[in-house]
Amino acid sequence: MNERESKQNITKIKQLLQSENYEAGFELLKTINDPELTVGVLDAIGTIFKERYFKSGEVTDFNEVETIIASLNLLKMDLSQMETISMDPVTNGYYNSRISKAVALNTTTSKDILNALIKDDYRWVREAAASNKLVKKEDIADLVQNGDRYILKGLLENPNCTDEIKSEITKKLDDESKYPIETDTYVIELYEGGSGETVGHGIDVKDMSDIIIEGGGFELPGWSSWYDNYSNLYHCWGDYTLKDEILLPDGSYEKLDLELKTDIRDAGFDFIITGTQWDSFELSNFEIELEELFDHRKLTVDEDLGLVYGYKYDGEGFLGDCEGGEVIEGAEYPPEAEIIVKIKKDPHSQEYEDFDLYDETSEMEKKGIDVSDAEAVLKYLKEKYSL
Repeated sequence: MNERESKQNITKIKQLLQSENYEAGFELLKTINDPELTVGVLDAIGTIFKERYFKSGEVTDFNEVETIIASLNLLKMDLSQMETISMDPVTNGYYNSRISKAVALNTTTSKDILNALIKDDYRWVREAAASNKLVKKEDIADLVQNGDRYILKGLLENPNCTDEIKSEITKKLDDESKYPIETDTYVIELYEGGSGETVGHGIDVKDMSDIIIEGGGFELPGWSSWYDNYSNLYHCWGDYTLKDEILLPDGSYEKLDLELKTDIRDAGFDFIITGTQWDSFELSNFEIELEELFDHRKLTVDEDLGLVYGYKYDGEGFLGDCEGGEVIEGAEYPPEAEIIVKIKKDPHSQEYEDFDLYDETSEMEKKGIDVSDAEAVLKYLKEKYSL
């Protein structure tokens, strides 16, 4: 690419980045894959980060920011041309500290910025800055004497730090009273207004045939005591739904990209009956204390049959409980039963579809099947659903 083409591409990409279709600018940069072009538009990238993702000190999607940084290899470039987010008080906060950490690890970061980051409010930024090889031997001696725990931890990773100095640092870190461990609280909030009492119940085709016979096809026998009679899979009360955000130490929220890996269908019964009564219970949130910078990729879900029972970070469980305490407000009406039936397209099929007692009974009657005849009802269900 000659100089004229390079200038034209930089102009075109800047125009895209400054438009509503700014994502196309990032895609074009990735397609061309020329570091010189990326350097030429660093100022525009910085503006995008600030205006599109950092709003009132919050980030709309930090995972996307991380993806952009990685895909464009921004950490391998001289970021001095990019609008300095890490120094901008408007976006100062937890999210911004993650960008600051990335800048602190960058070996092309200017000495002035690095010196500022060593004094940053966030410990992971100080640690990252102290680990940078641009921190030379003459600076290390002063930092060893005056640095806090996290500057010392960073120096342990600094290639300019001698074994003798590392030994001194290790001894200092053993003194947690002088060099205290710092932690922050991260919270996954439960929603009292979205809590409820719920049951799950599995039966085979013979049981469903008996239910139709006993209830005349219009109701579930014993549903008035649904919590006792229809709960062989689970009976719980509280908030067992998967959450999509976590409260960060500075009061902002980060979106979580979690998905359930289980479902009530995993129980494998021919028919599954569920019901939820939307009461409001007193709840306690899930909380965890972390020393390190939160990494959403280390978060996992403790789940079973599609219900969430807790969360873990790097194998360590959050404190908290999905189970509700005292009832704040009870539901006015009992729950409606929801039924699904397995469709056995093959012996290993786990596909289900909705099953309505009234509709099935009406269909049987139209076909001349006596809904009080146990054998006839059982035969109909087996044949229709290949059970």
